[in-house]
Order: sequence, then C-alpha cells, then structure tokens
Amino acid sequence: MGMTANETPKDAAGRLSSAMLNKGFMPHALHEYTNADGSTLYYRIRLKHPNGEKWIRPMCQNGSGFAIGEPKFPNGKPLYRLHGIANSTEPVFVCEGENTCDALDTIGIVATTSGGSSSADSADWAPLAGRKCIIWPDNDEAGARYAQAVADKLSASVLDVSKLGLSDKGDAVDWLAENPDATASDVLALPTVEPKSVWPDALPLRRDTPPPEPFPLDALGPLLSDTARCMADTLQCPDALAGQSVLAAATLAAQAHADVVIDGRVSPLSGYFVTVAESGERKSAVDSWALKPHEEHQRLLREQQVAEIASWKIEHAAWKRANDNAMAANKKKSREAIAAALREVGEPPSEPLDPMVMTSEPTYEGLVKLLARGLPTLGLFSDEGGRFLGGHAMSADNVLKTAAGLSGLWDAKAITRTRAGDGNIVLYGRRLSMHLMVQPNVAGMLFGDALLAGQGLLGRILAVCPTSTKGSRLYKPKDMRTEPAYRAYCIRMTSLLQREMPLREGSRQELSPKALPPSDEAKTNWIAFHNHVEEQQHPGGSLATISSLASKAAEHALRLAGVLAVVRDTDTQSITADDMRGGITLANFYLTEAGLLHEEATIDEELRTAERVLEWARKRSARFATETLYQNGPVEVRNKADAERVLRTLELHGLARQLPAGVEVDGKLRRNAWETRT
Repeated sequence: MGMTANETPKDAAGRLSSAMLNKGFMPHALHEYTNADGSTLYYRIRLKHPNGEKWIRPMCQNGSGFAIGEPKFPNGKPLYRLHGIANSTEPVFVCEGENTCDALDTIGIVATTSGGSSSADSADWAPLAGRKCIIWPDNDEAGARYAQAVADKLSASVLDVSKLGLSDKGDAVDWLAENPDATASDVLALPTVEPKSVWPDALPLRRDTPPPEPFPLDALGPLLSDTARCMADTLQCPDALAGQSVLAAATLAAQAHADVVIDGRVSPLSGYFVTVAESGERKSAVDSWALKPHEEHQRLLREQQVAEIASWKIEHAAWKRANDNAMAANKKKSREAIAAALREVGEPPSEPLDPMVMTSEPTYEGLVKLLARGLPTLGLFSDEGGRFLGGHAMSADNVLKTAAGLSGLWDAKAITRTRAGDGNIVLYGRRLSMHLMVQPNVAGMLFGDALLAGQGLLGRILAVCPTSTKGSRLYKPKDMRTEPAYRAYCIRMTSLLQREMPLREGSRQELSPKALPPSDEAKTNWIAFHNHVEEQQHPGGSLATISSLASKAAEHALRLAGVLAVVRDTDTQSITADDMRGGITLANFYLTEAGLLHEEATIDEELRTAERVLEWARKRSARFATETLYQNGPVEVRNKADAERVLRTLELHGLARQLPAGVEVDGKLRRNAWETRT
C-alpha cells in the first residue's frame, strides 16, 4: 500500500507496521529523533506483543514518503532528544531506551539514550562533551554493561540502582510508577556511584622475556678479556658489545693459521657474528677500536701494492716484449721450436694480490671475485650491517644464493662457480669471518626469516643483544691508545695479521692451516658438552626452538676454543682444557642469547608497532588525536587506516581507549581522539 496524501508520521508508522499489527503486536510508541534545532531526523516505531516480544524499527522520509530505515550518520547515530539537551544546562540523564527518557521528561528531567543496552559504541556522544551526566542503567547485568560502556565515553557518574528497591530489570519508568509524587529534585538527589574502573584489566602486548645474560668476558682469555673491559670502561658501552667486537676481530686475525681437528673432523676457525643494538649504543666506536690493527694492516698492504703494481707493470711489459720477440723470431720454425722458445721466455709475472682484508657490503659474486684475486682470508665486517642485509646480496632474488654461499664459506668448502662471462672458478683454501652490527628491526627480519632458518645460515651465526648502557655513560678522560691492555691487543693482532700465512706448496693463495687438536682433557669436556646439547634438542627440550644453532653449538665451541688457543700462542700444538672451557662457556652464552632473539623474532610486527605507538604516546601526552598520530607518530602508522588498526590492538589489550567525539585535545575539539593508559 503506497503513501496517502498528507500522511502523518503516526499513519505512516501504522502502515509500515501493519503486517506486525496483524500478528497481534500492539502500538507502544513512536519516538521522534530531532536535531539540536528541533528538526526531525527520523522516527523509531515501537510495537509490543502480549507475550513480551518487541518489534522496533527506524522510519524516515526518503524523498517519496516514509519508509523503514534511517539516514546515514557519518559520526554515529544521534542521541535521543538532542533538542532538549541543546536547550538546557541541567545535568543530563543517560538511560536505556526512549521510554525511560520520555518518562523522566514528564517531571522536567533532561534525559537521552543511544538506544538499547548494546548501542553505546554506535552513537555520537559529542553533544554531551563537557556536560554533567548521570547514567541510569536498568537493574540487570546488561544495564551494568551499558553503564560501563557509556562511562568509558563520558565523564559521568552512575545511579546506584541497587539502592532504589527496583525489581530485576527495573528501570526509570518502574521507579517513577512506584514514586508517583517524585520531582526532578528527588531524582537529582538519588545516590550515585563512580563507575568501577573505566579501564579494563590491562593485558601485556607480549610476555616478558628475561634480560640477557652478562657476556662472559673471562672466557675470552686474559688478553681479549682485558681489552674488552678496557673498551667497555673507556667507551661506556655494554660489555657484550665490546666482547663481541674483540672476539670477532680476533677470529679474523686467527682464521688463516689453524684448523681444529677432532677424530678426523676438520673445522676452520672462521666465525660469523651479529650484534643487535639500538642506534646510539656506540657500535661504530667499538668496532673502530677493535679493528684498528686490521685497518692499519690493510692500509700498509695497499701501500705495498702500489709499489708492487708499478714493478709488475714493468715486468709484464718486458715479458710481453720477450714473448712477442720469441714468436717473431720463430714464426717460420716448427711448432716444437716455437713452443721451446716460449717456454724459455716463461710464464707471465703474477699480478699482485688485491690487499683487501675486510669488506662491508659485497654481493656474493663480489666476495668470490675478491677471494679469487686477493688474499685467501677475508672479513665481512660492517657497523651498519643493515646495508648488507638490506642490499642486493640479500634481496628476495638473491637471498638463498647468498645464504648458501656464506654457509659454504663457513664450512670452508671449495668455491665453484661457472658463469658465461667469468668462465669457471674453483677456489680452495679460503676463509671468511663476518661481524654485522644491526639495529633490532633489522635483526627481527634476519632471525625471523624462515627461509634463512631452514637453509641453515642462522645456525652458523653467533649473536648478542646487549642491555643498553644509555643514561649511565658519564664521560671518562681516558685515551684508549695509552691503555696497556689495548696496546697489548694491537700488538698481538698485528703479529697475527702480519705472520706469514701457511699456504699449500706451489700456491700463493690456497691456505693450508696447521691441524690443531684438543688435549685429552679438552676433548673429554667437549664430548660432554656435545652430548648435553644434543639431548636438549628433543621435542619439548630447552633447545628445541633453536635447534638450528644448537645442532652446531659443539662445533662453535670447538672453533671458539681454537681461536682462543691461537690468540694465546700461534705456535701452540693443541687446544688446552682452559681454551676449551672458554669456548664452551661462550657457546652456552650464545645459545641463551639465541633463545631470547628467537622470542623477539617471532613477535608479530603489529605488536612491535603497537609498542612503539604506546611509547610515542606516553612520551608526548596521554591524549592525542588520531590524525596527530599518523602525521607525527612512528613511521609504521603514517596513514589513518594503519593508525586506527594499531589503536584497536592497544584497545584490545586495555592500553588505550577512544575518547568521545567532540572532546578537546591539544586545544581543538576532536572528532577522533584517544588516550593511553599511564
């Protein structure tokens, strides 16, 4: 049935609900929702059945008449009786349902509602910003939830319905029926309580992880431990940062001189190290001091190369002229005569080796070429390791190739490559050590990469994540260059770097390091460690989650012990029990660190972002507009959608809550604002 001419809202409500009226429902009310100026926004039809069932529907004009539905409200549904709120300065009662508001209006009480008990989140509460409000919930569990939901959005007290003598589910209508002579003053005098906690119980964004274990500096042996302590004290950096840098530098210096051997199993001394620390932890300063002997050695080699290249160019030009002359003089002779003449001239002089001791961000192809034309021992060292991990070598297209290549170099396998432009390359006896210093976000990408874990590279990395010393780094007037411990360290590193490398006979690049076995006592200790670590890798074992590293922990201990032995005495013929105890202590420490890093790496990035947003908010102000967050907050939330998603995560954990629309924040009325739990 279509709309009749001049149809009234009441007639339209009857027409639109006729089907329900035929089913026995009875008209109960037609509630008009108005704007603050009194103009009609829409209506709500309310019917009741004798069995208690309700039928409630919105109704509005759509241009051709009345129809079921309501207009779209971008800021949430309007509150009931906005006109009355706008034209009064009296306290506003917030109730459940329009009937309660209408009943309170009869005695001069300004009242409003967002609708039923589950409607609080869908309403626009801005008109009540700054107003004194009192919540009158129904006397039931749903009413209590509604009161809490509204209290979360308004600065309001709650009527203590437990003291009103109401029956279960009783409301303002019931109270007025039982108190027919009540006035507005009587209602305003009813007892109120503050809402229980506006904040729900807070849930941590993630479980607490124990602090890192102290770096076992004593395990490094007297020389390296004294040096690390000197660095930590002078530079005011974490012990683990100093210890890791010194150990990595010593490994680079020692790796050419020995291989550890146990029961016929041969392992190089090479080691891969990663240090995880925030910007400002003095990574660059520590790395610079630890590698100063290496940098000086590289500089001297390069100066020598300049003279060697000049001499080589002369020798090569002379050889070429002699070779050309031999060819010209014998061009009419037999093949055998020509060959004899060329043999007499001899092989061309070898070009001087590239003197690179360290490189910072190579591709894997670059590493291979450098090892082919340069020294047989090399370090991949960078105090900005993110440039290597985020560069071409570790891009999506190259990461597996690079990881496999690095794993092979750690194992001291022969390097074999066949490329159309380069031909065939086969390299034996090469050694590579690595130390990358990275920030935590880069470490998360590295240690959380399932591909790298499955490939095996992560099991070859020894990592530390030092506790920050920021805030306690008072200046000390000490000069590292004059410290006896550091001077002794530089002398020892220089001695190892300048020592003649053990090469295979007839080769100038293929290393042939001496075999370095453990003593009987050292071997007994190592076997016990090997078996203990293996037993803890069973499902549910303490090392099961880091089995990639745990599976190689015994080899790490053996290599570390070998480095300590060579640093102690380059001519030593065995790894002592003290060397082995140091290697095992260090390996145990790295296993503990790996467990912490594994937990960090498996944390969802959304939770990391939520932590950064929470820290940002607490530093600036407890309250902030959403637009302020995505305009000035952490880089991960630089658009509205990302900001709101993270804020909902904080809300879910009870660490942030949305403020009512219209609240004043930073001197402006805000449509969308939040506050964080302090």
